[in-house]
Amino acid sequence: MDYSARATLRIAKPISEVFEAVVNPVKLCQYFTDYASGRLEPNRIVQWRFDEYESTPKVQVVEVIPEEKIVFLWPGSGVEGIVTMRFEAENDSTKLSIVEEGLGEGMDGFERSRGQTFGWTFMLCCLKAYMEYGINLRKSGMGDIREVDQGPYRQ
Repeated sequence: MDYSARATLRIAKPISEVFEAVVNPVKLCQYFTDYASGRLEPNRIVQWRFDEYESTPKVQVVEVIPEEKIVFLWPGSGVEGIVTMRFEAENDSTKLSIVEEGLGEGMDGFERSRGQTFGWTFMLCCLKAYMEYGINLRKSGMGDIREVDQGPYRQ
């Protein structure tokens, strides 16, 4: 079984604003990354930086359909995953669903799936806080998010 990660959240902002907050590097750095080298556009490779992880992954953008879908490849889990972000308008809100596939099989795939599910859920929560309240959860004194209790599955 090839594991995947899934996260979905509703954001109380129009789809055009939510989509722009994801593709625009200046806005992305207000809630998710510490640096983004460019806009998410088809056939483009951009670099993101996450200081708390000492990580600078390259993101290979495969497809962008404005206000509908973004697909990219990235090595966020240690293997190259395929991330699909789907945007859906719901009245004056937006439902954003993220699926990352290709995380592998067995216990390693399971662990990557769990970690990426946490990561994408955190990204969505950070986006919601930024869009709806103008705050950056990553810079709000949460501490080192790498040290979250892993529960009974921790080895």
